[in-house]
Amino acid sequence: MQPKSILAVMILCASFSGQLLTSAPGNAFPDYDALAKVGETVEISVEAKAGVKNEWTHDGSGKLEPGKDNLKAKWTAPLSAGKVNPALVTIISRNEKGAITGKLVKKIAVFGGEIIDQTLLFFCDGSGPARLFKSFPNQVKEVRYKWEIMRGIENVVIVPEEINKPAARFKAIAMSQTKNNVEIKLTYTLETGKEKKIFEAVKQCSVKVPAALKNISRENKIEEGPDIFGYHTLINYQVLDQFNEPLQAEGIVITQDITLVSNPYQIPPKSIKVNYNQYVTDGEGQIGSSRYITALAPLLEKFEVIYEQDLYVNDVCLLEKLDILYSRSGVQEKPNKERETRRAKLVKGKKKTGDIKDGKKR
Repeated sequence: MQPKSILAVMILCASFSGQLLTSAPGNAFPDYDALAKVGETVEISVEAKAGVKNEWTHDGSGKLEPGKDNLKAKWTAPLSAGKVNPALVTIISRNEKGAITGKLVKKIAVFGGEIIDQTLLFFCDGSGPARLFKSFPNQVKEVRYKWEIMRGIENVVIVPEEINKPAARFKAIAMSQTKNNVEIKLTYTLETGKEKKIFEAVKQCSVKVPAALKNISRENKIEEGPDIFGYHTLINYQVLDQFNEPLQAEGIVITQDITLVSNPYQIPPKSIKVNYNQYVTDGEGQIGSSRYITALAPLLEKFEVIYEQDLYVNDVCLLEKLDILYSRSGVQEKPNKERETRRAKLVKGKKKTGDIKDGKKR
């Protein structure tokens, strides 16, 4: 004889077997005939009726494979949800004479997909700008979302109130020491009263910092005439990260300190067009540097003018030190990691002035 407690558990379990899912209070389950993760194959069916044949068609998204008996069909979801979601599969029933006796439309909700991200950036003067990570587009409205940081919690944080939204912002708080040390997961959940499905997308990435510039192109146009000489040199640079790879991030602000250090031939300052503005990277993480000389009288066959240019990210992090040489053939910009920056020279100058005022001599 079975103990009453065990018998009660068996009866309770039996009562729940095959039970439909229940929705949360105030929410109704969506009316979908099937749920399909992106790329998943699902089976749909219709009831058999004597003397009736079925024709299967669909809206063009995914792949439809009717069975031999035309009572079942396999439908494979596309790798990304279409603009029309749910996808529609239509079954037309005909009698033996070919007349249409019925039409049924099956709705299949497609969900899931890869994470669409922006480059995570870190700046030396504080945490990086918030960067947006998004779910794949065209999800059905009933999908629920959950964002998590699986690895790299020392490098990034998530804006807390966006954990359960289709898009979430992440902030970089420390530079990555190794590639792809950060792992972000997005869980998509979709359910009806009959089934519940989950799709997990994982994105591995790194927290990057602007570390150097690479010269990727140089174009020089010279204009000469009996009363004029001039040219325009355009040099394009790619911002590189700490791994010496292109940092493809838009909106990195690069400021500059630029100083004239040599003009032995006394070229008139009005003839030299120096760009004092800040630079801002495009979507590829590139900037362009324009240099001009325009003279109303012919310039010497041999001349040179030298500027020193210090480039900073966020006006704090030193990115590059360039020596800019103007000559008759155009402008050359060369990295010079050995020289002091203008700011370092100013600090030294102030220190020497302070020592003199204090009566000290070095």
